[in-house]
Amino acid sequence: GRKEALLQTAVSLSPYTAEYYAALAKLYAYTGNFAAAAAQQKTAAHYDRTSPAVWFELGGMYEASWKLQAALDTYRYCLALSPADAEIHIAVARVLEKMGRKCDALRHYESALKLGATQRTSLQSRNRLALECEREQPTEESHTITEDEEILAE
Repeated sequence: GRKEALLQTAVSLSPYTAEYYAALAKLYAYTGNFAAAAAQQKTAAHYDRTSPAVWFELGGMYEASWKLQAALDTYRYCLALSPADAEIHIAVARVLEKMGRKCDALRHYESALKLGATQRTSLQSRNRLALECEREQPTEESHTITEDEEILAE
């Protein structure tokens, strides 16, 4: 409606300003139009290539529309810009988990916690994934038992 028209006017008057595109993206995201939101946020990121916040928002829009590989790539770029940001590690972990890459996600939750993340959900996710990854990857002891069983079977 009116807000969109005002933002479109602002963009037309100053087409190289990332803030206007980012504001338009948030407006589209708020209405549930994540495809349009991502397109506007991508333009904002084009004009502000060094802002982790702009890229983080773009990753969130990709994630919300289940474009998980695009979200992961965007969050990783964001992480390259700001490697000590726990929130970015959490976002990477969340997307990796959605992609079924649980042990990779675990490493990013652990990094976030080391960097001071305090969200209870991050700790819970880390603990749950630690158990799942432990079950998926045999320990030395269980591997030895398997080898012994093979020798006994011969």
